[in-house]
Amino acid sequence: AEAYEGLDIYDLAEEHLKQAVTQNRFNWIAYARLGSFYARRSRFQAAEDLWKQAIQRSPDNPKALSSLGAILVGLGKLQDAVTILDRSITLRESLPAYSNLGMAYLRMGKFEQAISKFQRAMEIGQDYRVAGNLARAYYFVPGKKADALEMYRRAIHLGDGELNVNPPNADVHILLARYHAMLLQREPALDHLPAALDWDPDHWHYLEIAAIVHN
Repeated sequence: AEAYEGLDIYDLAEEHLKQAVTQNRFNWIAYARLGSFYARRSRFQAAEDLWKQAIQRSPDNPKALSSLGAILVGLGKLQDAVTILDRSITLRESLPAYSNLGMAYLRMGKFEQAISKFQRAMEIGQDYRVAGNLARAYYFVPGKKADALEMYRRAIHLGDGELNVNPPNADVHILLARYHAMLLQREPALDHLPAALDWDPDHWHYLEIAAIVHN
């Protein structure tokens, strides 16, 4: 399944992941892998169903709970996401759980709470995506614009480090384009766009950020 997905042959990847579920009905990992596949394809409702089945088989699994929380954020079920993510953190603090919880609060318009969760995530580990989301949260709080701009610079620094390891990473390039655009750095923002759009020219998130950069 991983090989087929890497080759963009998604129907065969899905077929093999479904076979793994059929052959491992009591194994939470089989459901989690299929759920993650659906999430990567933006099929969030299907991903939610699979992750819930994974948690039925491993109810006190903080990683599974954090992943379900991220899916719920994507579906706009924000209060449910907060409940699930709080439970995940109670079981074990982790960067993904705090980051996902911060995103839930960001989308709820609770910016101070979002900042607190993103800051805790950054204390656990330095991540360009968390830094970028923390910058977004700062931007909505009066008097925090300077903090937002500084955090966008931090996000760019961390993202550049990721590209040193994996230069073609489209997900990094598209976010760096956004971060540079927020700093009004048009030229580097435009430089990053082709690496993402050439990889997946129809990706809704890539196109959304491209519109922001060109605005």
